[in-house]
Amino acid sequence: MQRLGTNRTFWRGYALGLLTLGALLLAWHALSQPPPAYAQIPDSGAQRERMIQELVAANQKLALSVDLLKQIRDNTRPPPADRQPARPGDKHP
Repeated sequence: MQRLGTNRTFWRGYALGLLTLGALLLAWHALSQPPPAYAQIPDSGAQRERMIQELVAANQKLALSVDLLKQIRDNTRPPPADRQPARPGDKHP
């Protein structure tokens, strides 16, 4: 009868070893492979087109700013020396 108990213990250990090995293999498989990337593939052509549109809009705004600054500069600039307005009492040529 002791042989039957020893045999049963052997098979329990064998089954427990197989289950442990299977669990380790499943864990290794899950941890060794990176998760799949489900991200959208970027469309470089659309990105480039969007960037060009943004640059055109920025250039237009900068050109408008430059025009406004030129107008301010021209309006605040003193007149040249040869075109100064005549003062009272000055002789006119």
